[in-house]
Amino acid sequence: MIRSGRLATAVALVSLLTGLTGCGGAPTGAQVGGTVTWRGGPLPEGTITFEPADPAGRPEGTDVRNGAFALKLLPGPYRVKVRASRAAGIDKVVNAPKFEQYIPAQYNVNTTLTADVPEGGDPALAFALVDQPAPPAAR
Repeated sequence: MIRSGRLATAVALVSLLTGLTGCGGAPTGAQVGGTVTWRGGPLPEGTITFEPADPAGRPEGTDVRNGAFALKLLPGPYRVKVRASRAAGIDKVVNAPKFEQYIPAQYNVNTTLTADVPEGGDPALAFALVDQPAPPAAR
């Protein structure tokens, strides 16, 4: 009787561990990549985050280096957020460098950027960021 109890415990433990190894792995989906420009040139360094329109979806993000990024995403519509910071002097209280977010809010906190990822992915997404968004077209 004790042996069967240990066997059942061992089987349960192996099942639990096997199930856990499938969580949090690399995202599956289509390869997506592209460019991010700031004021007409490649964004030197920053991050890009894709938030699915479906609230049950999980946001995915990656680094932007020299204006380029690549990651895997599930097909569908996304809101896109771009962030980048730069040195902004020294915080005299803690005697450490301080940084400021220099990408305008319309590209992150209040983003107007979107992307629709097709089944096969898209290696050529392009996001051109400027200081001020273009005014709405006259009616």
